[in-house]
Amino acid sequence: NVNLMKIFNSLSYPWLKIKNLYPVTCCICLGKNKQEKISQFKLNKKNFSIMRCSKDKLMYLSPQPGKDYCNSLYNHPTYFKGTNDMYGLLINENKAKKIAKIRINELQQYAPKANSIFEIGCAHGHLLKEAKKQNFSIIKGIEFSKKGVQICQNKNLNVKQEDINNLSIKNINEKFDIVAAYSVLEHLNNPCNFLFKIKKFIKPKGLLVIRIPETDPIKGPNLSLLDHFWHFTKISIQKIMNKNEFKIKDIFESGTFYSTQSQNKIKNITIIAEQKNFKNTILN
Repeated sequence: NVNLMKIFNSLSYPWLKIKNLYPVTCCICLGKNKQEKISQFKLNKKNFSIMRCSKDKLMYLSPQPGKDYCNSLYNHPTYFKGTNDMYGLLINENKAKKIAKIRINELQQYAPKANSIFEIGCAHGHLLKEAKKQNFSIIKGIEFSKKGVQICQNKNLNVKQEDINNLSIKNINEKFDIVAAYSVLEHLNNPCNFLFKIKKFIKPKGLLVIRIPETDPIKGPNLSLLDHFWHFTKISIQKIMNKNEFKIKDIFESGTFYSTQSQNKIKNITIIAEQKNFKNTILN
């Protein structure tokens, strides 16, 4: 799309200035299956491709930014101003509160006896604040953005700054009835590693809740979402959950978001899952 590429070239993204880009492959099969190039583009004199695993149907951006990416993105001055959907997240307080109430009600339907919740990537803490109103007794979260953590702490929420790509097991030494990660998986360096690690934080028979954009298996991903490294279909998300020994209890549509660059609406899906076995996960 020529017009879309003109938009790309008129904008400046902090991670595109980072030199340490590296190629990746499917995190489900680790490149054992054939990887297909479904599209490619050039941005800031760098070549990028959208790849797809022929068997697992997982799509992903390659190459991807290195270690400095998260700091550049989530601590960028414009991130919470919503000035650009490539690295901007505009939070409408009233809307965010309503969504948080809907999500807590959903979680209580699947886990009516739950009283502890841990949110990964909690932004301004709306979900945790609503959990507090609904009398959850243990409410904790982590967030990469320093500003987001400060806003959460100003609301008297127990939220700490943490690099979600490198979760520290030592810093989170308890298990929860619900572990939630809304709009997180698509931004990570390695979704499989993330899912493997967070099993440590979920109680036996506890729930994992994730929300991701659903990618059209035919058309592929929306190229304006360059901070989305991984693009999931219902088939690929089931395979990645199965690889990490999670059993999906339910998948349902959960709203849309609007990409201002491509002027498209993108559908989201929520996945409710539990561990296939309830033995303690031992991590090296």
